[in-house]
Amino acid sequence: MELEFQDNYDLLKEKCPPKDYKSQNMDEVYRWIFEDMEDTRNFQSQHDRNPKRFQFKSDTEKCKALALSMFNNFEGAKARFAEIAEDMGEKTYQILGNKVAKGHITTECGLNGRIEKHGHFTHHPAKGIPSKATFTIFDNLKL
Repeated sequence: MELEFQDNYDLLKEKCPPKDYKSQNMDEVYRWIFEDMEDTRNFQSQHDRNPKRFQFKSDTEKCKALALSMFNNFEGAKARFAEIAEDMGEKTYQILGNKVAKGHITTECGLNGRIEKHGHFTHHPAKGIPSKATFTIFDNLKL
């Protein structure tokens, strides 16, 4: 499976995404987004938003930054956002978004990491499969 950011992955010395990442069907996934579903930042990796930030990071950190953060449950998505907003304050909404979108992914959509705290996982999207296609705005993130 060719991935959306394949050119960036090819520059890394470490295997990215890792071998244990897998494609899978997930009926409900959540992602932080901005007000407008057409905002290009909604499905842009942290690496693509600010590549200089990752210039001196390890390949492992770069790999994770090339993925899209998603959650397997709404409560976890809101809880993690609240933790970050507690540290970052109001600028969290300008950097990460102010809405939660709900969607689904299939085995053709890309490769997923294991589910971590708050139901967070990293999703490496497949080339040519628009991530936003299955997502709709679900709720606000304003606390």
